[in-house]
Amino acid sequence: MGDSGKMNLTIIFAIMAILVTGLASPAFATEISIDNDIPSGTLGHFEIEMRDAGESRDATITAEGFDSGVLETEEVIFDYFTYIDTGSGGFRLSDTTTSGPTLTGDDEVTSEGSFTGSNGNTIQWAALSFVFGGERRMVTGYLFTPDIGELGNIRLYQYLDEDVDGSSDDIFFTRGTVADGTFELFTLDDSQAFGVSHSGGFSAAQGLVNSAYVGFAADEFNDIKPKIESGTQAVSLSGVIDTGDLPLFDHPVVGPARGPNDIVSVMAWDVVPTANTSTIITNLGGVATLEDIEPEPEPEPEPAGGPIFLTCDDPDFHAVDNVGARNLFARGIEFIID
Repeated sequence: MGDSGKMNLTIIFAIMAILVTGLASPAFATEISIDNDIPSGTLGHFEIEMRDAGESRDATITAEGFDSGVLETEEVIFDYFTYIDTGSGGFRLSDTTTSGPTLTGDDEVTSEGSFTGSNGNTIQWAALSFVFGGERRMVTGYLFTPDIGELGNIRLYQYLDEDVDGSSDDIFFTRGTVADGTFELFTLDDSQAFGVSHSGGFSAAQGLVNSAYVGFAADEFNDIKPKIESGTQAVSLSGVIDTGDLPLFDHPVVGPARGPNDIVSVMAWDVVPTANTSTIITNLGGVATLEDIEPEPEPEPEPAGGPIFLTCDDPDFHAVDNVGARNLFARGIEFIID
């Protein structure tokens, strides 16, 4: 999102000491609102209510309706959930929270928890979510570290169920390419042509450490969530799309698109099983005007040989001391966004 043309966003992971108290708190015990400092009712306003593990069920934007030509402030998501699958089916990461959402900076929220990994060890996680002033994008960084040994098999699914100006008449399409780091999944209202997109990191330059983007899927509600939970949801770099529920058509505003329908989509990343730390970056953005949408790119072939894992042995990416205090070390990460 943001202004058209190429720009750099520098994401600073500030040094944080987050004490693990060992007292489990219920998922979604707290909601914390973060926004882009543009007032509600002004074009480009983006606000999201953050819950545990970088999740949300409430995001609003102020957008310009294509048909109406007037500004509208609308809720645009129903579920923005993070699922983890270690090999036996997916579960909500928020269900494993031990320290609920905490405001740790200006429009910055953190939470943390742990779950049992595929090797039987404990995988500790921390999530940091934030919105930059003036930008219509919420970025979340996930850090995974095992208490002992290796991470084992971990797939992270970033699931989005949008509801843009009503849920049954939305359209789906993609823009950008994985190769140049601009790939996004868009869901817009069919007539008003505003809505949401989601994306994430695709390279080390965009924040991936010992992890790889492995693909996406799109379908109608509620066909994806049960498959994630059962461990049967497929993804691919070219997309696993239910073409029966989401037929291709030529939209008068955005061109080739799928729908209209009540659309859900998911993006997925795998960690390197033998690593002892991993970082994954995801993001959710508001689409307030047609300027937020890139022109239709040339088709991108799926790379031969599958995803490329990016590895890092930098010890600064993991530190859990004897009393359980965790530090996320300061790191600058460049996002190149068209």
